[in-house]
Amino acid sequence: MTAKPLIVFATCLKEPDIQDSDAMLQKGLEQRGARIIGAPWNGDFAPFAKADLVLIRSTWDYFDRLGDFFTWLDRLEAENIRTENNVEILRWNARKNYLFELQDKGGALMPIVEVAANVESIAEASKQRGWTKSVLKCLSSGSALGMSVIDPANPAEIEKALIATKPYQAHGLMLQKFQPEITSAGELSLVFFDGVFSHAVVKKPKPGDVRVQAVHGGIYERVSPDTKTLERARQVLSMVPGFENAPPAYARVDGMILEGGFQLMELEMTEPELMFPYAPEAVDKMAENLLRKIS
Repeated sequence: MTAKPLIVFATCLKEPDIQDSDAMLQKGLEQRGARIIGAPWNGDFAPFAKADLVLIRSTWDYFDRLGDFFTWLDRLEAENIRTENNVEILRWNARKNYLFELQDKGGALMPIVEVAANVESIAEASKQRGWTKSVLKCLSSGSALGMSVIDPANPAEIEKALIATKPYQAHGLMLQKFQPEITSAGELSLVFFDGVFSHAVVKKPKPGDVRVQAVHGGIYERVSPDTKTLERARQVLSMVPGFENAPPAYARVDGMILEGGFQLMELEMTEPELMFPYAPEAVDKMAENLLRKIS
């Protein structure tokens, strides 16, 4: 490693610049003596070849070219270039199939089922479970792309939802029970660094919507989760492969507090927004953790 370590923030060709929230982390690392550059994962490989650490941050189009993304990860691994999160976690988390694995392990998850890309499969899966309203999602996508809330008894509505999933159908589809509380209570995001809780944000959709992402008008607010919620989030996170030996450098545990307590919706460990503007002190935690690993 060089005297002044080089950390490359992996971005994407669509948005190659380091994002505003990540720029806070960039500043924290630079203040501690690191050199930081941003480089698209699907661009020139040369910046990554020189890195002491590659931090996967805004690779926001990886699901459009999932095979290429895995090939890029393979090359990083073959050339012994350190990544955070590590390549094993990134591969595991890139498709939402991991949710079924967590479900099989007994994790506190919202009800989900994998479905085929046809009206009959979706209608039958909902009927068997008594769901009068369901959420159709792609197993690899981001920012709610391809997601629809559907009435499973309405074939025309399902067909319309399937059209929205077409760009990502090749990776598979899943059905989740719709929780109406999303419009009032919102979705809770708990951020962990190296397996240790850092901060939490509640995300609520704008009126008339169910999507909580900021790009869709979602409203964010920092909150302090109770002990039971933290315990359930930690329990799910501890089920990540390799957690005991190498917990993820960063993880965002997204879910809702429903009857019975916190239930996981998604576990984001590839390129999640880490909510630094709502918890600026968290920059110091992550910066120090990263530099300690490459010192």
